[in-house]
Amino acid sequence: MLDKTKVPERALTSLDMANNSLARLEVLIDEILNLTKIANLQEENVQIAVKDIILESCERASLIDDFLRINIDVDIPEDVRILNQVRCFQTVTDNLISNAVKYQDKTIESSFLQISYGKVEGGHKLVFEDNGIGIPTQHQDKLFTMFKRFHPRTSFGSGLGLYLVKKSILKMGAEIEFHSTDEGSVFTLIFSD
Repeated sequence: MLDKTKVPERALTSLDMANNSLARLEVLIDEILNLTKIANLQEENVQIAVKDIILESCERASLIDDFLRINIDVDIPEDVRILNQVRCFQTVTDNLISNAVKYQDKTIESSFLQISYGKVEGGHKLVFEDNGIGIPTQHQDKLFTMFKRFHPRTSFGSGLGLYLVKKSILKMGAEIEFHSTDEGSVFTLIFSD
């Protein structure tokens, strides 16, 4: 075990920087692997238990810093099922939920993510609404572009998350819409029956 009291401060700083760089590289490699998997994935459509998958995504997001600050409300009936590709669906929910956690507005007392369900003509609608720091208006046209990061000092990321979301949505034959609110962001997913 390293005795930190006997290691010069500069060496410890360099070790911390190296560890942070390796962690970021690992995240980037994972994201690129996920992108490759999505592109090559040949997946059968199955009945997706929507609420169960979303709750699993919330569980994975619970490992992110400041997860306990955000109130996540999942307003989806237990019996809602969507016939589609489960791994693509999971990629979408993982990214949207983890982004809401990572990019919450820490200057306000109460952060939230509201995930709701509704029927639309010929399909289903899922809405992910948060009161986070949002996406600057001047960058919204690049929202689903590869390697684009809009708040690099707020949280680390690869810039591939929303790109993966869009690729997954297209692979599922679904649609995604985004709009800003005065208090954050709204992502709406539309799936056909």
